[in-house]
Amino acid sequence: MAGFNPMIVYIPFRRFQRALLYLRLPAALAWMLVLLAGSLPAQAQGPGKYSLEGEWKGPLAVPGGSLPIQLVVTELASGNRFAVLNVVPQRINRIPTTVEQRGDTVLFVAEQVGCRFKGVRTPEGNRLTGIWSQPGYQAALTLEFVPPPVAAAPKSFKFPLPYRVQEVKFANETDKIDFAGTLTIPAGEGPFPAVALLSDWGAQDQDGRYGDYKLLGGLADYLTRRGIAVLRFPDRGVGETGSRTELTSPEDRTRDAQAALQFMRTQPLLDGANLGLLGHGEGGNVALLAAGAPCPRPL
Repeated sequence: MAGFNPMIVYIPFRRFQRALLYLRLPAALAWMLVLLAGSLPAQAQGPGKYSLEGEWKGPLAVPGGSLPIQLVVTELASGNRFAVLNVVPQRINRIPTTVEQRGDTVLFVAEQVGCRFKGVRTPEGNRLTGIWSQPGYQAALTLEFVPPPVAAAPKSFKFPLPYRVQEVKFANETDKIDFAGTLTIPAGEGPFPAVALLSDWGAQDQDGRYGDYKLLGGLADYLTRRGIAVLRFPDRGVGETGSRTELTSPEDRTRDAQAALQFMRTQPLLDGANLGLLGHGEGGNVALLAAGAPCPRPL
């Protein structure tokens, strides 16, 4: 996976288009991302005794130089862990990586690119030393924990909510996958225009967590406060959703997005003629695929 995937918006109706027009402008999009980045919460200066959550970086010695290896680990409330691998000079970006910890030994496996790292955590907890392996090559590697920048924003959204929140369930009948998500609906009689949020590549919960920051949760709050209902749901293999994330293809995610649209059409407080998809990164590509694929009736 190479390069950066911008946020892509699919908007099939005028009212929603006016509300989100700024998301289509590169300069305004950059402003929004800076704003979100400025809201990242403060965290401790090192990972907890048993926690791996955060960014781990180190130089991998290769013939003729070195490559910067970065592994970003996220831990869910359920106790499950997942990570992404980044090697910027080789245009490797957000490759799904499994994480297994047994005592002080940690194993990362990025099956998609055939790479693995097995390391032992030092007593202070801020370093992993071990062996990096990939087809035809292996070398010693040390990864160090990188403390996140300190920010003044709160760790979570604790303001009162001027809208309705419903925990909902829907299904992708084609693939027999059940989803448990959250639907936020503006105050008032409705019906309201609505959008389903689609996450970036990799296993993410319905809030699109990056550490303590909830990217999709914050976006859902922003839109709902401005009169747009929002459905968000976890990726396959996360939370109560079935299947496995690493086995999910873009076509699978496209059918999941269409199932979300079909569910929203059944909700009495949502305007079935004014529905859309809003994707972040890879989710933007999925939104376009879903918009162009056949559906039971026009959006």
